[in-house]
Amino acid sequence: MSIQKKILSMTIGPVVLLGLLSIFFMLTTVRSSMMEEIEEGLKGTAAATLAAYDQNTGDYMESS
Repeated sequence: MSIQKKILSMTIGPVVLLGLLSIFFMLTTVRSSMMEEIEEGLKGTAAATLAAYDQNTGDYMESS
């Protein structure tokens, strides 16, 4: 194996490893942030719906 191929193989390995690690870290961070954002949005929607129902008295029925 020539010196160029040895140097190339020694440099590509760590770059690929760092790339894979950064992709894995980014995906887990984005996923957890997205889940938190969705949960907060759903909590806000539920609170707004409950407040809307509390403003008007009476019985509510589900229509088909």
